Amino acid sequence: MSTAPVATKPPVKPPTAAIVAWDKPTDKAGLEALAPAALKQVERGLPRFLLGQGDRMIRCMLTECAKSPALYDCTPISLFSCVIQAGQLGLTIGGPQGEAYMLPFGNTKKGTKEATLVIGYKGFIQLAHRSGQVRRMTPISVKQGDVFEVRRGLKQDLIHVPLRGNTNRVTDYYVAVELQNGGSDFETFTVEEAIDFRDKYSTTRNAPPYVQSKSPWYDLTTSKEGIIHTGLGFDAMALKTLIRK
Repeated sequence: MSTAPVATKPPVKPPTAAIVAWDKPTDKAGLEALAPAALKQVERGLPRFLLGQGDRMIRCMLTECAKSPALYDCTPISLFSCVIQAGQLGLTIGGPQGEAYMLPFGNTKKGTKEATLVIGYKGFIQLAHRSGQVRRMTPISVKQGDVFEVRRGLKQDLIHVPLRGNTNRVTDYYVAVELQNGGSDFETFTVEEAIDFRDKYSTTRNAPPYVQSKSPWYDLTTSKEGIIHTGLGFDAMALKTLIRK
């Protein structure tokens, strides 16, 4: 006596790079499927001291996507391009180092969202040190109650005496630079000057409110008395701008 064969479901195949589009948003599994093909391009652009670190850099990108799900709305090719760009610069995306990170932006021409690599101020310091011209670069936030004096002219000078244990609001920023040739320089911002710079030049100045809310440039509040209190994100963007200057 024979029995009819029992019907079985075909095994579910994991996603492969062949069925995941580079120009269409996908999830973590889709990005992992594309990773082997992207890894070759990442490795080609790495500086000598980062050779063999391509897989780790891609993992850093995937971790950032998990932390900021809005990045999954971006095209995979833009996400992996951020990894390639960061690798070429010798910087790490995300993590405690804060050298570089990714932000989603809409591409109105293509009707898609694309990830853009943004270099953090610590990343700019790394690049400055590698140039061989900078001995030390020190970014500092000044708080209300600190002694802070700036002198301009033929003999420039900057004096900052922090008040010990000061927890007051931030009022100013500066970056002091010591050069290998023995020279020095500095750049300064008040909080108001940093806001003015943001409103004139920031890539998010004309973005919708939901995009601005995710930008560190808008990490600040204003009290009923009109006093501005900055957050760590705004402080970092102000210092990064001074470093670039």
